[in-house]
Amino acid sequence: MVENRRLTTKEAAAILDVCPGTLRSMDGSLRPSRTPRGHRRYSREMLENHLEKNGLSIAGRTQTGGNILFGAKEASEYLGVSHVTLGKIENLGLLQPYRTPGGHRRYSLQMLDEYLENSRRLSARR
Repeated sequence: MVENRRLTTKEAAAILDVCPGTLRSMDGSLRPSRTPRGHRRYSREMLENHLEKNGLSIAGRTQTGGNILFGAKEASEYLGVSHVTLGKIENLGLLQPYRTPGGHRRYSLQMLDEYLENSRRLSARR
């Protein structure tokens, strides 16, 4: 794989964890190059700079202020619940995830551990 290869909109959106439509709306801040046919192309460096500017990183899991952040799928696996149950836990106000610019939910490791600890305390009282 060539190091300087430009990424398609779909590839870049996956890296930023946003949908392609959201990525296209970010053209003003990202300024992608264009192919002769007008298709957008993004450099990995451009995406890394954007993430760094917003306190995030590409490496493995997203990070903010030193906290590891999980996506909804990872969070539900970590808690041992289904994706639907995770949503119900949020609706009850027991977890309040961060939101990415694209609207995706992010859960800090600390937040998930606190939820587990609190749910264990409630179970022990019964």
